Amino acid sequence: MKFAILTVSDRVSRGEAVDRSGPALANRVAELGFSVAATACVEDAAPAIQAHVTRWADANVADVVLTTGGTGFGVRDVTPEAVTPILDKLAPGLSTAMLVASLAITPMAALSRPVCGVRKNTIVVTLPGSPKGALENFNALIKVLPHAVELASGGLNAGEATHKAMADATNGSTATAHASHSKAHSNHVCHHRSDHVTAPDQPISAFGLSGDLNAPVSNRVRKSLYPLVPYDQALASVIEHTPVLSPTKHNVSEALAGHILAEDVKALDPVPGYRASVVDGYAVISTDGPGVYPVAQVQYAGSNKESKATRLQPGTIARVTTGAMVPEGADAVVMVEDTELVESDSNGEEVQVRIIVSVRCKENIREIGQDAAVGELIIEKGSSVSAAGGEVGLMASVGVTEVMAYPHPIITILSTGNELVHFSTPAPLAPPFVRDTNLPSLSTAIKSTMPYCTIIAAPSVAKDTQDSLYTLLKSAIESTANVIITTGGVSMGEADMMKGVLEQRLGAQIWFGRVLMKPGKPTTFATVKDANGKTKLVFSLPGNPVSALVGYYVFVLPALRKMAGYASPHISSVLATLAHSIQLDSRPEFYRVRINAETKAGMPSTRFIAYGTGSQMSSRMLSMRGANALLKLPGASDKVKELKEGDVVEAYIIADF
Repeated sequence: MKFAILTVSDRVSRGEAVDRSGPALANRVAELGFSVAATACVEDAAPAIQAHVTRWADANVADVVLTTGGTGFGVRDVTPEAVTPILDKLAPGLSTAMLVASLAITPMAALSRPVCGVRKNTIVVTLPGSPKGALENFNALIKVLPHAVELASGGLNAGEATHKAMADATNGSTATAHASHSKAHSNHVCHHRSDHVTAPDQPISAFGLSGDLNAPVSNRVRKSLYPLVPYDQALASVIEHTPVLSPTKHNVSEALAGHILAEDVKALDPVPGYRASVVDGYAVISTDGPGVYPVAQVQYAGSNKESKATRLQPGTIARVTTGAMVPEGADAVVMVEDTELVESDSNGEEVQVRIIVSVRCKENIREIGQDAAVGELIIEKGSSVSAAGGEVGLMASVGVTEVMAYPHPIITILSTGNELVHFSTPAPLAPPFVRDTNLPSLSTAIKSTMPYCTIIAAPSVAKDTQDSLYTLLKSAIESTANVIITTGGVSMGEADMMKGVLEQRLGAQIWFGRVLMKPGKPTTFATVKDANGKTKLVFSLPGNPVSALVGYYVFVLPALRKMAGYASPHISSVLATLAHSIQLDSRPEFYRVRINAETKAGMPSTRFIAYGTGSQMSSRMLSMRGANALLKLPGASDKVKELKEGDVVEAYIIADF
């Protein structure tokens, strides 16, 4: 089949934007073994659209004309209106197939207005303007387009070869359908004939940008269709699509440490709840002044068994301990250090004590509610409950026993790869196997940075097969996990099927599949809903252990922090001074370093000095040994290919230093 592809976009036609949909469709056509006879780009204007479609169809330039763009609700979206009048026949079935396939992936497909039909002997299909939407819709028609082209050719026996192949397949014959689409028609349902009806083996699925999972290796995509996204843009996408978990009720205890409060906390009881002495000494009436006074009563913290608390009379004093209730009538407390014993009885009890100093009214007394009054705001919503214990102690002191706080995410880690064995496998390890180091290293990183998250290890390593990946991913999605971290299977190898399984078999929305960074270029981020409609995050990290760890710190950790209610989910950074020069890579790089805080003679203040950890190969785990930061290096340019010793660079902190 020959295709012509027309991109409809004001901005692209003016050179203000890059055409991504047209090339993506051209790559997909080539991947399927077909040819692209013509391409063009026009503005969102009906005459321009009509001129290209009619010329290509009337001159038989292509069997299929694909337009991309202008099918939405925008004021300038006129492609359906431009194409409909020039069609000889409408093909609502093709439009419906595209909508059904797209609606299975996103409800936003309802906002598309596709039109399909035939002009002369050419099939015309209008596709959305986004690369993902265009490919999803196009892929929904791949199984039927060859037969549609065959029928539209207009010959007397058009379609008979396909119908014969269908009949032979139904009767168990070994005959195959037309070479260009035999697989697509092995269980074909032909709706323009009533005498050949069979059930399709599975619903039509959109391949998206991940490529046909069932295609032979000779037809695999050899260049990723996923756009290379700058790191900052990729991180922004992660933050945008990461939900904050719904607050839950927590008991005020040590288990609350590390959580973010989801409500203002106010005092239920005053602190103190009574007039309390702040020192060991004697409660007095301040106007009595210095002198010798009888000890009329004794008050201990938490008990008044020794002497019933009565109103203190002028000319008498009461012995009190720190935290004890100050008797009514007393308005100050004199420290024991400012007194002398004058007389005691035979039991050793004080009878008379000399007050040496004068005191002011209310001196050494904490009044009721002085620290916290009833109803006073003591901790604001969004505050972190630190492991230092202050917030928990404060809430306990004012009678707060329960509080609403954001829970910490539950995380499933799924390693993939036929070559992996458990990391505890003892030496010597026979080839061709390798230990799964990603599971323990990621678990350690999570427990170090988000210690109150729950980690659920997948029941086994996923093999490099569709079914194994699907089964274990599906299990993780339907579990209590909020976040699924996978490692491996995201590059361009024939066994790298993670993106295809997520997109095609699990209906995940892949927000990015490649990032302009080193290490971790094929890092993938997706969201997927479980059977109850709950959104789960999926971070598919590369299998190389350094790439996986770097991906955790720069993508997963900020998402975990946002889910847990952190107002600023981004990890901390400092400006670090390079201890040595660094050659820049063509890609922006997260360079592993050890940062020390150093003060040298002649330096006005302490500086953070960054020391590299050796070779930065993504497979070299030694580069993570001792690393406590990631330098965020720019990509090399014609002007700057190296950073010099003494240059200052932003460093993301990943461990204490």
